[in-house]
Amino acid sequence: MEFHFPADTEQWRAQLRAFLKAELPPGFEGDDDFFDNEEQMAFAREFTKKLGAKRWFAPAWPERYGGMGKTQLEQMILNEELAYHRAPSGGRLFTIGITGPTMLVHGNDEQKQRYLPEMASGETWYCQGFSEPGSGSEPRGRRSALPKPKPRNTSARLAGRNVHRRGSRIGNRGHA
Repeated sequence: MEFHFPADTEQWRAQLRAFLKAELPPGFEGDDDFFDNEEQMAFAREFTKKLGAKRWFAPAWPERYGGMGKTQLEQMILNEELAYHRAPSGGRLFTIGITGPTMLVHGNDEQKQRYLPEMASGETWYCQGFSEPGSGSEPRGRRSALPKPKPRNTSARLAGRNVHRRGSRIGNRGHA
């Protein structure tokens, strides 16, 4: 069985490759760490913003939230090309891979309008946080409490004693 991508999908891949060739320095080797090494951090932030300016950081997201309205196939091809060329990951895991999709499904319209465009632009990177002594990042061990909000109060403070954050040195915001 032969499998071929549609012509417009191959054109998308060609655009990505041309962009990567133009934007990645000759001999760029990238880093296997999801969170980029310190020497690459400034470059990773600028690179991510360039993807965001083209609406390429989250191409499968709706246009109204900073994406292109492309399919998951095009998102997969972006991820594949970025990985193949060892491009800076730039917060993709927690921002575009976890926080954004969760908000797309479970967020209200106000939250989506407020947070998704800044994620898709590459301006804001998210980290993951847990708060519990003796648990670290293991969700099964969390015992934090969220007090019942007072009437007309739209926010509450999560109570815990120890904070574990994955990707915190690169994240502008966090999710728990």
